[in-house]
Amino acid sequence: MTPLKQQALKKMLIEMNESHSLVVDQIHNWLCNQDDDDLLNGILTEDKTITKSMAYCNAKAKEFAKDGVAMIEDATVYDWVREYFTTPDLELDKPEPNYTHEKVEVPGKMRNPEPETIGDAEEPKAIAKKVGEQLDIFDYLGK
Repeated sequence: MTPLKQQALKKMLIEMNESHSLVVDQIHNWLCNQDDDDLLNGILTEDKTITKSMAYCNAKAKEFAKDGVAMIEDATVYDWVREYFTTPDLELDKPEPNYTHEKVEVPGKMRNPEPETIGDAEEPKAIAKKVGEQLDIFDYLGK
């Protein structure tokens, strides 16, 4: 067994000591039987994990899903796992941007403005018209 494989197995064993699903366990077992140096170097990459490789596979499977269901061969999933570990700078590996928002204090007057009143405004007086007479919109404007 090469020192590279020993290091990769050691890193994976640390991850397997944490709580994980049976699917992650299957991927781990498959990875343990691989001897590809590119794959082993990818496993040793600091931010790459088996759990994240499973998330990558889930995202790839959703591309093939129809009505929320996808049937994917094991060999295809293992190819995706290999792709995850051997491809640098995948979108999945990039950390989420950390947005900071400033808290702005809004004065009470701006939160609940009082309606403004304009001088001694009076209600417009209704102009009486005879039944059947055409109304004019300008009649309602102040004279």
